Amino acid sequence: MLDTMNEVAVHVVTGDRALKRALVGRIRRDPGFIIPASDGSFDDLVAGDLVITTPADCSPAFCAHLVSDGVRVVILAPVERASDRARYTSAGADYVPMLVDTEPLFAILRRRPAARCVTAAG
Repeated sequence: MLDTMNEVAVHVVTGDRALKRALVGRIRRDPGFIIPASDGSFDDLVAGDLVITTPADCSPAFCAHLVSDGVRVVILAPVERASDRARYTSAGADYVPMLVDTEPLFAILRRRPAARCVTAAG
């Protein structure tokens, strides 16, 4: 079980291997987050999990499905579009522009949901 006060399990689900490698490497350098030992697919997600993905990998409709299942979704957008932001935030996701400066992304990741506990079996 994760210590929910100190660590958050972050799943990275994207078909872009370079992006995944960069995100996983950055997340591993932050002591507040862990990368679960999984293949990084949507099939691995359960209620309480947090996933970073992209518009190319997760449609707004699928995002809404994940959110309804209790998964926290962060959409990392390579090109920020107001229409996409509206659709994804309406689906319950956080929408973050893909920037070299990862601080906006990590500010979102560090924000704790008020009524949810993040746990992982392992």
